[in-house]
Amino acid sequence: PSLAVLFFRPTNEKANAKDGLLRRFFAAMLQFGMTHKAATVGITLAIGAGAMLLQTNLGLSFFPHADKKFAHLEITSEISDIDRTDRLAGEVEQFLKTVPEITSYTTCIGKGLPKFFVTVGRAGQSDAYAQIMFHFDLSHSERFHSVSELCFYLQEHLDSLISGGVVS
Repeated sequence: PSLAVLFFRPTNEKANAKDGLLRRFFAAMLQFGMTHKAATVGITLAIGAGAMLLQTNLGLSFFPHADKKFAHLEITSEISDIDRTDRLAGEVEQFLKTVPEITSYTTCIGKGLPKFFVTVGRAGQSDAYAQIMFHFDLSHSERFHSVSELCFYLQEHLDSLISGGVVS
């Protein structure tokens, strides 16, 4: 209070009359809100309900569907040994070579690939981790009509072929 006497100056009504348009608008809205409490609550609820109703009609998605021609596999070895992880990745690569729909692949052992898509997180470094990104072409495939069919096929066969680690 003693410092307030030094820095604060008394105000009068004439100074408030010179307030800007925006300040006068909000002062009027505050006065309305304080005198018409029920109407204020009703208007607030109506605006909130209207916003929720409009939100259901918007076609917004944080991660829009992307039909990319590549996918990735994550390999985790049961033993934290880079040589063992390398052998597991080699077994997966040998299997991928037998699938004609897979056109190319890239393997990183000990750490993940650089971030290649928004929704794919980056992996930390670990001797028990590898990641394989592969490109595919289903345009001439007679076995697979969708990406999910190809992924199901790969997961099913890799689960039965690979031991000593997990491929997902």
